Amino acid sequence: MKKIFQYVFLFVLLLTAFDSRSQLIKEEFNSVAFSDQFDDDKDNWRNMSTSDNLFVIQEGEYLLRRKNTASGYSIFTKWKNNLSAFSLAASIKLEEGKNDEAAVGLIFMAQEDASGAFVFEINAKGQYRLKQLVGLSFKLLTGDVKTSGWVDSEALKKLGNYNLIEIKTSKRNYDIYVNNKYLLSFTEIAYKSGDIGISIGPATKARVDFIEVKESLPDAAKATVPAAGIAGVNSGTPGETTGSGTTDVAKLNEQISALQNENKMLRDTIVILKKKLRAARAESKPEVK
Repeated sequence: MKKIFQYVFLFVLLLTAFDSRSQLIKEEFNSVAFSDQFDDDKDNWRNMSTSDNLFVIQEGEYLLRRKNTASGYSIFTKWKNNLSAFSLAASIKLEEGKNDEAAVGLIFMAQEDASGAFVFEINAKGQYRLKQLVGLSFKLLTGDVKTSGWVDSEALKKLGNYNLIEIKTSKRNYDIYVNNKYLLSFTEIAYKSGDIGISIGPATKARVDFIEVKESLPDAAKATVPAAGIAGVNSGTPGETTGSGTTDVAKLNEQISALQNENKMLRDTIVILKKKLRAARAESKPEVK
């Protein structure tokens, strides 16, 4: 009986280990909800220059420099994320780290009352760390206390190179990828939704090339999204109705063609009338003797 229990325990342990290395998110996130390429300042992020921080958007990047050597800092976008299922992707480069705590990463599921959040970070040693804000302190979700939660990974690029970080979440499950390589998964029921931001460690210099949030929309919902700047016109193929209540592009094309023909007729009529007017003026002009 004892041996059977040992076998069952071993099976459960192996199954748990297998699940922890399997992606949990099956959804496809196909519609951009928020995007910043940092080509210009869209007033999404803070620009500041103090004795502790230098944050500025320049040359298509968000430059982050934490001068304080004792503590890190968190920057949040003004965009409010109310999505419960989404993907968060960013291209981040760690340029300089002058102490062991130098790091940069993404904040997600940040609660408005500052009661909780997740932070995924990378450092200059090719390591990553996942931690959770609980009250006023952080709980490590990777590694151990001895390593401060840091875990080695060959997926990370060396200091001075951009790393693509992607976090997917749905139904309180989470998958994390780095440079298109699956890294880890976890489940945490604490938060339904939350804001996004950037975390920068003490004495750290980093850059962000872009940051983007996508949501999952059904094909029908995508088809009924109006084309930018043209209310009521869908972006489907001409002659194809892409959803109930949408405008048929083929009919619009017919209307445009009819208007163009009417305009041509009006122009021709104006030319004829002008000719007749000139002729009438010539006939009514008195002869000079």
